[in-house]
Amino acid sequence: MTVACTTVAFFLVSDFPEEAKWLSDDEKAFVKARLAEDMGDSQLDAKTTWRDILGVFKDVKIVLGGLIYFSIIVPGYGTAYFAPAILQSFGFSPIKTQLYSVPPCLASFVLGMVVATASDYYKRRYIFILPSMLLSAVGMVILLTVPDNVNARYGALFLVFMGQYATGSVIVCWLSTNRESISIVHRRHLTYPSAVGGHLRRGVGTGFMVSFGNCGGIVATFSFLAKDAPKYIRAYSLCLGFIGFSTICCTIYFLVLISENRKRARGQSEHSGKSQEEKARLGDLNPDYRYML
Repeated sequence: MTVACTTVAFFLVSDFPEEAKWLSDDEKAFVKARLAEDMGDSQLDAKTTWRDILGVFKDVKIVLGGLIYFSIIVPGYGTAYFAPAILQSFGFSPIKTQLYSVPPCLASFVLGMVVATASDYYKRRYIFILPSMLLSAVGMVILLTVPDNVNARYGALFLVFMGQYATGSVIVCWLSTNRESISIVHRRHLTYPSAVGGHLRRGVGTGFMVSFGNCGGIVATFSFLAKDAPKYIRAYSLCLGFIGFSTICCTIYFLVLISENRKRARGQSEHSGKSQEEKARLGDLNPDYRYML
C-alpha cells in the first residue's frame, strides 16, 4: 500500500509551488513567500548533482544522525510490535493482554508530551534524551533479570515504553532542527536566506536518517522470536545493546556540535571568509549558525 500510494504521489505532488498546476498565480506567489520566510528560497532552478548529494555524507553529523535513529528504532519498534507477545508471556489471557497493553502507551504519551514541551522551552535536547534513555534501559534490565515477578515486569514495560517514546520524539526533532538553519539565520539578521546548501543537506540528511533508521524495524521484527518465549533474553539483550549504542552516538553527536559551535564562535570555521550571500547558501554549515545542543 505504501509503495502504491507513493507511486501515485510521485506524479501528483508538486516539488515546488511554481510547479503546482492546480494553484493560481497568486496562490503560487503566496505559498512561495511563506516557504521563503520559513525555510529560504526554494531555488527551483538550482541543479543538484550526485557529487553534491554524496558530498553531504562527508559530514559525520549526517552519518551519526542515521545511526542514532536506527538504534532507537530497534528497541522502539521491537517493544511496540511485540507488546502483546510480551504481555502474554506474563501469563495474561488474550483479552487481558489487549487491555493491559493500553496503560503503558498512555503513560508514554503523557511523559512524551512533558519531555517534548520542556525540551522546546529550554531549547535543549541532549539533557532530556539521557534521562529518557536511562529510563528505558532500566526497564529492559528488569525485564531481562526478573523473569518471575509479573508485577515488576509489567512495571518495567511502563519504563521501557515511556523512555523509548520520550527519547524518539526529542531525537527526531534534534536531528531535524539542526538542519533547519533558516530560522536561526533570520534571527541573526543575515541578508540572504539559507538556500541551496540548506535544502540539499536537509533533504539528503533527513531522507537518510528516516530511510536508514527505519531499517531498524527489520531487525526489530526478528528480535522477539517464539522460540525465545517467555523470557526473550536474546531480544531484551539486543534492545538494551541498541539503547546503549544510541546513547553513545548521541553523546558523540553532542560533543561534535559543541566543538563546531566553539570553532564558529572563535571564527575558525573553514567558511568564515566567505561573503554573507555565500554563507547563507551553506545551510547549517553557515559559520554564523549555531547548532542546538
